[in-house]
Amino acid sequence: MSTPFACFTMQEKGGMFKSPFTINLASYAKTRGIDHLVIDCDVRPTLMRNTFPDALILDVDERALQDGVSELFQIVTQLTENKKNLIVDTGANTRRCFNFFFQMARFDDRVRVGELKVTVFCPVTNWETATHFFFSKLKTDMPWANLIQVRIRQALDYKADDYPAHPEERTILFPFIPTGLRNKLQRDSLTLQQAIEQKKFADPTQRDQGESFRRDLYAQLDQRQHLIF
Repeated sequence: MSTPFACFTMQEKGGMFKSPFTINLASYAKTRGIDHLVIDCDVRPTLMRNTFPDALILDVDERALQDGVSELFQIVTQLTENKKNLIVDTGANTRRCFNFFFQMARFDDRVRVGELKVTVFCPVTNWETATHFFFSKLKTDMPWANLIQVRIRQALDYKADDYPAHPEERTILFPFIPTGLRNKLQRDSLTLQQAIEQKKFADPTQRDQGESFRRDLYAQLDQRQHLIF
């Protein structure tokens, strides 16, 4: 059996498209036949829960973690005992709790001996807060993880120089999503893949936008699949 993997989307700053990226990552894995379990650890998990009703919901409680009874330990159980691949959406302001959890669960040792594979996706923009988290926190806290920068393209005129530097192979450009399309997917609790398959778009323009977004993102994930899964 291949080594189980865990993908975490992490960024302390709120409003950084963590859930939309995680939803599209899980949808991509499904279309490529990559078996996985979606886990939602966001403190406001409405979007993930609505889109993936079967997702495992875990509470992020630092006191419970300190007492050794945190629900987060189910992540270890799913990986090591159930041999499940995981795609995990975390919430804003949960870094300290997850860092403590990774230490308690000896994730660094587990990765080092090949017991599991861990990839952390960190959404960033040109905002200083997001950049600081990427460089000063994740790279310091988790040198044992495969760290991939997700550049959130919130405007069509964003350029590469607007983002912190990172190796191209470990960088993903999250394509620009028109507001109307993004609102429709959230309102209907659909992944982009589902909307395309079920022909749920309002008009041909919106359909073309959706297909262009999927084609762009999936091509990037295809190129980095060997790093992630």
